[in-house]
Amino acid sequence: MLAGGIVALKQETIGTLVVHLHGEKEETAKAIAYLEEQGVKVEGVEVTHV
Repeated sequence: MLAGGIVALKQETIGTLVVHLHGEKEETAKAIAYLEEQGVKVEGVEVTHV
């Protein structure tokens, strides 16, 4: 986990969480699919080191 936060907006609470997934592409894809099945909105960002 790299960062996270929770914000209360009117009658709704929204949370964000930034994580770094490390592993085989097939395994990370399974993890992302599981989160999405649980109703989590997942946004992917690919990072390359220079």
